[in-house]
Amino acid sequence: MLKLLHDKNEVYRSSGAVHGCALCDGNTILEFIEDVGRHNAVDAIAGNMWIKNLNSEKKIFYTTGRLTSEMVIKVAQMNIPYLLSRSGIQRWV
Repeated sequence: MLKLLHDKNEVYRSSGAVHGCALCDGNTILEFIEDVGRHNAVDAIAGNMWIKNLNSEKKIFYTTGRLTSEMVIKVAQMNIPYLLSRSGIQRWV
């Protein structure tokens, strides 16, 4: 799965200046978005889920960005049970 996600990150590999987010179902990447803003990529995935009427059951949300509280809240509001990041958490309170 990580190899598939790495291969999708084309803009990141060429510029290093974007974040990638993916919605996965098992080993299948359902949605993948790259954007300069990690929140924009999350919002785009949420919008695509709504437009395509995708359910969140057993889905995995992957991001290359840091897991800020805002990111965690957004994914929780999308009812996605699993959240993975290539980066660490921003701050532990």
